[in-house]
Parts: sequence; structure tokens; C-alpha cells
Amino acid sequence: MTLEVEHSEPHGLAHTWLPRRVWIGLLAVISAIMLFAGLRPYANYTRAWVEFDDTASVTQFKGYGLAIGELDAAISAASINKDLTIAMSVRLVEPEDTYFRILAQLDSPGSTDPLIIGQWQHSIIAINSRDYRNQLGLPRVSANLESHTEKLAEVYISFGPDESRIEVNGKFAASGEAFSFKEPLTRISIGNAPDGQHGWIGALDSFSINTRADNEETYTYLFNANHLPDIANASQSDNYLPDNYLTVPSPGNFPDRVWIEAMGLQQLLDQNLRDVVINFLGFAPFGFVLSALLMAGNKPVVRSAFKVVLISVGAGLLFSVFIEVSQIWIPGRHPHSHDLLLNTLGTLPGSIGYLSGAAILGWILSAAAHRRASRQPGVEPKTANVNRDGLSNHDDDSDV
Repeated sequence: MTLEVEHSEPHGLAHTWLPRRVWIGLLAVISAIMLFAGLRPYANYTRAWVEFDDTASVTQFKGYGLAIGELDAAISAASINKDLTIAMSVRLVEPEDTYFRILAQLDSPGSTDPLIIGQWQHSIIAINSRDYRNQLGLPRVSANLESHTEKLAEVYISFGPDESRIEVNGKFAASGEAFSFKEPLTRISIGNAPDGQHGWIGALDSFSINTRADNEETYTYLFNANHLPDIANASQSDNYLPDNYLTVPSPGNFPDRVWIEAMGLQQLLDQNLRDVVINFLGFAPFGFVLSALLMAGNKPVVRSAFKVVLISVGAGLLFSVFIEVSQIWIPGRHPHSHDLLLNTLGTLPGSIGYLSGAAILGWILSAAAHRRASRQPGVEPKTANVNRDGLSNHDDDSDV
């Protein structure tokens, strides 16, 4: 009589390792972690907006707030004629990070060559573009103000036909190429970019835009008195000009906010390589555990490996869409199309990793069972009928 040894041929890691209910729990935990990471606010707009400091008589910009308004026609004409100067009484604070933060931006909506004045580390920098990292070599001028940090400094920046120039407290600090604009500058934002992505931290006493046209008129925004949410614009005679004041919008309202942003591949790799890796690999555990759940038990929900991958990637896409769309209303978060793509693709290696591991482990266990049976004379191993998708056909409905 022949002795028959029975053993189960596992159809995947889930059946080999854990029952279906455990994979459900793991998927719930991973999903909760992903939701926390994707939906966690990065800021409190109310606390990081614009505030007047009565003790110092300055207006503080606290990381996200901005003041915005329209420019006078004389200023717009001077920008085209390369006859523009900016003077400000500003207090820079010790930088908390290495981000480029916009103190002031003069542009026309949709323009590609704005005039941006910002702070990077201890330097005040004026650029003729949005090329913050100076990768394109476009006109810019910068001066180190480390010795003036945490105290008011008088900064004067001129944009003439031959050069741009910075003076600090009446002394020459730096010079650079002349700036040029394809379109007249028609609006101004102070403390942040109009899209809300480069908020500045510091304080202003005054900010003046001057032009030698029209009898050297000066347009001065007064930050040394509390009129929030408005900021007065006064002439040299201190007359209030109601048509050219600045307005501080309510916290979180950015006029140029883009709901879903896009970024070029080169810019993405140069500036956000860490985010690329995190967004891609962050969804891999989701794809792994979801694939395991779909194939768990003796009667898996899906028996085709291709369908398992397809469902996992589709679920990753829907999950990522939910997170990115939700970020539109979350302070400090900016949804990006590349995040959506990377998250979706990130489920693919997780799903394939599970299927590959299941196939390899199944082969190892099957080979081990055959070796054990071969050592017992007269014992013939009973193997499962494995279909072309690598799943064994069992009649047992158990989930163990």
C-alpha cells in the first residue's frame, strides 16, 4: 500500500503568511498613514499671515501673508523705459531654511519676466524672472545683509538702462545687469508671490516705488501705521492716494493660486528629487498589501495576476486623486500633477513585488515538499493543480 502525504500548495504570500483579516488590518493602517502624510496641514494661515507690531510701528509678514494692489500708470511706463527705483525700510530676520522667499513682486498677470525682490539666507536679491536658482543666467543683482539682520535697514534698488544697483544705508552694495520687461508692470504684491508659494518672514516700515518720469513722483506704501487690511499709499506730501493702496486679503486667499500645479521634468529633478523618491516609493506598500489582500485565502477575490496589478494601480490612482484634490483646501499644501503620477506608478512595484515574491516562495516550498517526499520510499507527494497565473486550484474555502 502506498502512503500518501498531503500538503497545501500555497497560491501566494497571503495564504502562506497571514489570513485575509490581517491583510485588511494592514491595508487600513497603511491607508491611515498615507492620509495623514497627504492631508496634514503644513501651516496655519491665520497665525502666519500679516500683523501690525504696535511696539515697533512696523508691519510683520509671517510666512504666508501678502498685500496686493495695482500699480500707477506712471510706474508701468517707467518699467518699460528702464527708469525705476525701489526704496524700502526693511527688517530681515534670521532665515529658518534655505528657501527663496519673495519680499515683493511687480508683474503683470501671466507674465514670464516679473521683477522679484526676495531674501535667500542673509542676501537681498532682485531677479528679472522666476529663475530662483539662477539656472538660466538671467539678470539679477544681490547684496549680503547679514550685518543688518534683525534691524531696520534702508535698501535702495535702482533699475536703469545700463545696470541694476543696490545700496544699503546709503552705501553701495552691489550692481548687476540691466533688467527689461516685455510687458508693463501693472500690479504689486508684497510679502509673498500672488500664488502664495514663496511667503517672506520679516517686517517693513515703508516701501517706495520711484520714477524720474512725471517730475520724479514717488509712490510710498506706508507700513508704519495700522490700517489693516488696507495699507496706505502716500505721495511725497503724505497725501493719501485711495486708488493705489494695498489690500491684505483674508488668510489663505491667493489671487493666482493654481489648483493643480505642473512642473517640468528638469525642474522636478533639480529642485524636488527627494519628493520624487518619497511620492514614488510611498505608495509601494499600498500596492503590496492590496495585492496580497486580493489574492488571500483559498478562494481569492482575483485569480489573475494581471488583474491584480491593474486593480492595485487603479486603486492607487483613485487614492492619489482624493489626496491631491483635498490639498487644495489644506493650508500650506500645493497639489501637483507629478505627485499624482508618481503616487499612481508607485503602486506598481509594490504589486509586482508581491506577485514575484509569491511565485518565488511558492516554488521554494513546492521544491522543499518534493525533496522531503523523495526521502521516504513509497511516498508520493500530492501537489496542487497550479493554473497559468500561478494560483493553485483548491476546493477548501478556509482562510488560513
